[in-house]
Amino acid sequence: MGQSVTKATTPANVSSFVNFPKEAIFSLWTSYNLLGEGWGLSVEEVIAIFNGAEFVARAYGFSDHQIRTLFDAFDTDRNGLIDALELFVAIALTSGR
Repeated sequence: MGQSVTKATTPANVSSFVNFPKEAIFSLWTSYNLLGEGWGLSVEEVIAIFNGAEFVARAYGFSDHQIRTLFDAFDTDRNGLIDALELFVAIALTSGR
């Protein structure tokens, strides 16, 4: 069996949330630790975390609609919750500037 090596692509609706510098990742993590209530996050909590992450809010200024779009990309079972660890790991893995 062979292995195919390709370049990963990012869906257009979440492309604004990749390639963050490490300061943005730390800012989001700090905001989560201050505002997060657990590992299962609602859309309102994710919006609060992004808006509370000072570096991210100042440098990117994401709208609530953009953050909801990101949330919807992770809420694949449509139960209104996403896993915080999976969200932050995915953002970190697609970043690193």
